[in-house]
Amino acid sequence: MKAGVGIAADEKEVPKDQPIDITEAEPEEVAPLQPEKPEKITSAVIIPDNILKDEYFKRGKTVKKIAKDYNVGVYGLYKRIEKMKQQKKATAKECASSKR
Repeated sequence: MKAGVGIAADEKEVPKDQPIDITEAEPEEVAPLQPEKPEKITSAVIIPDNILKDEYFKRGKTVKKIAKDYNVGVYGLYKRIEKMKQQKKATAKECASSKR
């Protein structure tokens, strides 16, 4: 044997004329796949912003009425309407400051 090459102390040396027993390793247990969750549909998919603006600002419907008509949650609509109000306010400020 060459220096640095050898057999570990716990390994047996197998004679060349003796067949080597190769057994298949047992497959590892794998957790079953989790069922995919259905994609969450938001109110923005059901009611696009332009329709929501039209319903709320032009037609004067309440958020509760819009939510009931389109069968969506009220909370999400309130958040979207609040953002629209902030954008409307910011746009009004920009327009007013540019007229000076």
